[in-house]
Amino acid sequence: MSIHASPPPPHGLAAVPAPEPPAQAVLRGVHRAVSDLRRGVPVVLTAAGAGAAWLVAAAETVGARGILAFAALGAGPPLLLLASGRAASVL
Repeated sequence: MSIHASPPPPHGLAAVPAPEPPAQAVLRGVHRAVSDLRRGVPVVLTAAGAGAAWLVAAAETVGARGILAFAALGAGPPLLLLASGRAASVL
C-alpha cells in the first residue's frame, strides 16, 4: 500500500477544500455543540425556518449567576430540562 500526497498549490494560492454535503455540515455542527456543552460552553441552537433560537448550557455548569444571565438574554424565563435519570438523582 502506498500513500501519495497531493502537490502543494502554486505559490501565493491557497488550496480550496471541496464543499461538504449539507447533511455532513449539520452533523459537524451537532458534534461541535455537544463538545462545547461538555466543556461548559453555552451554545445557541437554531432551527432552519423557525425564526427562533435557544441558548443552551449544561445544567452542571450554570449557577445562580448563569441563570440570571440567561433570564436577561431571553424573551421568556429560563427552563431547566433534565433527562429522566439525571432528574431522579437530583430529586
